[in-house]
Amino acid sequence: MLEVLAVPDKPSYLPGDIIGITLTITNTTGESLTLNNYPYTVEISHGTVVKTFELGSQPDHLTPGETRTYTLEWNQSDNEGTPVNPAVYRIALLYISITQDSSGIQHGEGYGETGAIIINYPQGAMQKTISVNQSRTVDGVTLTLNRVELTDTEMKVYMEKTPVPPYTVFEPPDWRGRADILVTYRFDDGNIFETDIFGYLVLENSVAYSWDYMLYPAPSDAQTLFFTVNSLSLPEAGVYGPFEFEVQLQ
Repeated sequence: MLEVLAVPDKPSYLPGDIIGITLTITNTTGESLTLNNYPYTVEISHGTVVKTFELGSQPDHLTPGETRTYTLEWNQSDNEGTPVNPAVYRIALLYISITQDSSGIQHGEGYGETGAIIINYPQGAMQKTISVNQSRTVDGVTLTLNRVELTDTEMKVYMEKTPVPPYTVFEPPDWRGRADILVTYRFDDGNIFETDIFGYLVLENSVAYSWDYMLYPAPSDAQTLFFTVNSLSLPEAGVYGPFEFEVQLQ
């Protein structure tokens, strides 16, 4: 019904650059539409939302094929005014309430992938895969950090846990990997980042965990990755941690 695009003014940026974003909203239907819920909220995120903008101040009408254009400037600071880390950031336009003028029917739409912003390290990002195979044990639970994959846009971390935790007769076996896991990580003496987003797969004698979504990339001159599972909360088994890992990158 609407086509929403967010286009940065450059292919990529360095830290400190002002980022210009052109956002367009186009009526792709054959009838007039009313957009009701101004202001619209635009989010810039890397796993979690780092910056929000609001656009517009009143309802708007779009005839068939008509486009509204908005321009934003982002100084690479988050909502608290702290400069963000180099990475790929996604641009989303949140819920819009749309009324079809001919029928009066109203519904809502959200636009979660309207564009992307690339912020690069001045020295470039590290690109390699490191086999780590470090194990840490807390109260009988062992986590083994198997490998770290580094690209110019993100980092992925793969880990395994033994033993497989218990489960009740009311739970299917593939739920044995369920957990609440809080992780922090940093490169050298840099900023500390936090994430609770992970995936898991129950294997025969262990559970494989992966952090493969929106971890920050490593600068090419980084020496050490500090990756800490601060808390591993397992249903019916308790809370474990911290599990601390140091990975040499060079």
